[in-house]
Amino acid sequence: MLETIIIILCVFVIYHHAGFPVLLKLLMKKNQITGFMSKSDQSNWPEITLIIPAYNEEKTIEEKIINTASLDYPSNRLKVVIALDGCSDQTANIARNTLLHPEVRQLDITINDHRENRGKVAVLNEEIFGVESDIVALSDCSSLLSLDSLKRVAGHFSDLDVGVVGGTYQFSGNEGSSEQVYWKYQTAVKTGEANFGSPMGLHGAFYAFRKSLAERLPANTINDDFILPMKIIAQGYRGVYDLKISCIETESSDHAMNWKRRVRISAGNVQQAIRCLNLLFCKKIGVSFCFFSGKFLRAWMPLCLLTIFALTAIAALDSSFFQYFFLLQFMGLVFLFLPVSWSGKIEKIISALRYILIGHMAGLVGTFRYLAGLENGAWKRPNQ
Repeated sequence: MLETIIIILCVFVIYHHAGFPVLLKLLMKKNQITGFMSKSDQSNWPEITLIIPAYNEEKTIEEKIINTASLDYPSNRLKVVIALDGCSDQTANIARNTLLHPEVRQLDITINDHRENRGKVAVLNEEIFGVESDIVALSDCSSLLSLDSLKRVAGHFSDLDVGVVGGTYQFSGNEGSSEQVYWKYQTAVKTGEANFGSPMGLHGAFYAFRKSLAERLPANTINDDFILPMKIIAQGYRGVYDLKISCIETESSDHAMNWKRRVRISAGNVQQAIRCLNLLFCKKIGVSFCFFSGKFLRAWMPLCLLTIFALTAIAALDSSFFQYFFLLQFMGLVFLFLPVSWSGKIEKIISALRYILIGHMAGLVGTFRYLAGLENGAWKRPNQ
């Protein structure tokens, strides 16, 4: 019985990390589904409201506003709302001064300066349902968008079956880093998922949706950029992942900030796996398949790996095979964290494996924090 449980868990681990991505790639080639829908009539662009939530973004707010003013979209069809969530730094003053720039003045920008820090979800609930446009776009303050992003969004929404549209998450530097490699992997997975009806969640750096389909989020929602889009997908609409919409992250993070961010996201993964269980029984079988294989399994993967390690140690007491298996796991952990410098492809492989493993370690912490009620919807910057 013990051996059977270990084997089943190992199958899930291998399937989630390798089998599922390979299967997506094979099926994508077979189906040959393209991503971009026909563009809407350029003389009748839909009205879009771009909401930029911000909390203590004095280092990025000016560049974000200038980037927004540079987007290639008719200014009379675009409204921008900068929602400040009880900022305690100079974000508000810098934002107001930036609106005086000549290249920004022609844009319809509103600064809603909420004095109390209520959390990102509370701000989004208020702002989203306070706009009048049919299309709402959300974008992080620290991300810069490719200039044709909004026109591509409008083109996708000319298809009435499309409910949400997202772009690809990229970095301004660190090319070849383990995190960069990981997000290239995630981009490939999301591209494959989109062929089945929708990517499993969209990055908060930038995504857009039909306001009429949006639902208010519970105040303690952690990963709003998963819950909000997937609630729309659950209604039967399609999600688009556009590889030509670039969302470039400009804010660098150190190891401590990165750890906190991954712990919080992991807690959110568990929350969304529980709250979106209905996706396992979605009318679109492809969506259910992708949700189970990707986000649902990922939420429980840290516990799965810990269970495998613990059960293997127990099974090793009576089995030479599991003695070798346990030793292999232990030596693998030691090898990945040896203070040794490698070179070339070996270093890239080890760095990528180490990044994934640290992610699962952060996932384990995030899982326990969520189950213990220590994670909620309060919005804090990673360096706090």
